[in-house]
Amino acid sequence: MRKFVFYFLLLTIFFTSCSKKTKNIIIAYIDKPATLSPNVVNRVSVNSVLGNFYNSLVEYDPFMKIKPSLAYAWINTDDTTWVFYLRKNVYFHNGARFTGEDVRYTIRKVINDPHSEFKKMLENIESVKIINDYQLKITTKTNDPHLLGKLASIFIESKSTVNDNSLDGTGPLLPEMIKPQEIVATPFRKYFGESIKCSKVYIKFYGDYKKMIDDYKEGKIDLIAEANYFMVDSFKNYNQFVIKGVESTLRYLAFNLHRYPLNNKDFRKAISFAIDRSRMARDVYKGLATPANQYALPFLIEYDFNRKSSMYDLDSAEYYLKKSGVKTPCKLKITASSRRIDMINFLSKQLSKINITVVPDTPDVVKLFKEINTGNFDMFLLGSVPDIPDLSDVLMGIFYTRSEKKGIHNRAGYTNREVDSVLDLLTKNRISKGRKEEEWKVQSIILDDIPVTPLVYEKNYYVISNRIEYIPRSDNTVTVKEIKLK
Repeated sequence: MRKFVFYFLLLTIFFTSCSKKTKNIIIAYIDKPATLSPNVVNRVSVNSVLGNFYNSLVEYDPFMKIKPSLAYAWINTDDTTWVFYLRKNVYFHNGARFTGEDVRYTIRKVINDPHSEFKKMLENIESVKIINDYQLKITTKTNDPHLLGKLASIFIESKSTVNDNSLDGTGPLLPEMIKPQEIVATPFRKYFGESIKCSKVYIKFYGDYKKMIDDYKEGKIDLIAEANYFMVDSFKNYNQFVIKGVESTLRYLAFNLHRYPLNNKDFRKAISFAIDRSRMARDVYKGLATPANQYALPFLIEYDFNRKSSMYDLDSAEYYLKKSGVKTPCKLKITASSRRIDMINFLSKQLSKINITVVPDTPDVVKLFKEINTGNFDMFLLGSVPDIPDLSDVLMGIFYTRSEKKGIHNRAGYTNREVDSVLDLLTKNRISKGRKEEEWKVQSIILDDIPVTPLVYEKNYYVISNRIEYIPRSDNTVTVKEIKLK
């Protein structure tokens, strides 16, 4: 009997010590990604997940500086020719060896996919030629100094992949189980970079942020990604860390320029001047945002720190309202995610000062984008994160006259020939001397037309447990290989 008890205690100690040595990382998101297919939907919630299973030719470090990835080096032989030197002994999760053919396959696939939101990034590529398995040449139609930044957004796929949603990349995580609300992964043993030092990684999608917060407090989550200001009060008097990052997202209010009275520039100016952005940052965001006074984000080199910080002026609002000739009171609908209801309520109080009544419209995510994309709105609230750290790219997406290839995010219906003309020159890199001045010239024209009014720069931050160390990234994505277990 004593012998049995001894062995029982020995086994108990063994299994207890094993469980303590088990090092899992659990990451929580509020929403599940719109797709697991790479290079189709360009959203942070998608890229943040896929970036752990795929690699690009080059990638951004946490501070938006380009560094090697699948390509360990590259050179410009002339203004339109890039030669990339690829890593050897790199494998996809399906066992296939990575070569230049996979790069050419991926670029062609994106360019030929009419539904890809990344297609516009590669439209300047003329050809991709294989020099050998581990060297390739990319030729662009015109000089493109931002090509590396664009390629950093393109996940390289295997030409032998059968299922686009299988997460079959070269990334540091190997998918073990893919479920609607969870992805279970293990470190990929054949990963070419530094291996992730943990047993398993659980990526969970909650839908309900209250349940997510409860699980965090019970020790079931190591990192909450996409944390937002409406969660802050839930952590009062709780022993946890909130890491604040740079202002990485521009939150803006867009107007439907095809509807009266929003097609009246003076009326739009009245609305813009009536919004106290400093109070919004303080009361709604609880200090986790700063007032926005331009379309350039603070981490872009084009950001003008000398520009007047406040856009709030009630006297100017009343002046432009009178100048517009629009009769008040009037009602206007603001379309946004239900999570932005406190912002809508804040804007409602602000605009009531100039006799405008706000009607909240908070459909689900699918219906939200459908309404916005089809023009079924008066005003809407959205955020913008630059694809590449360049102001002209931001302006091109939101303000260029919308077409299949340009102005993809111009949902307000804005069009200005002078803006289009300068943006064409900027994006084709035909302006080098005085480039920053030209970008600000364009931005000044748009700020005067005010088809979209900037509200705040949101800070990306994360709720982090005591088990890990993590430094936030400027692009809002969560990279597991940058997480360190304590």
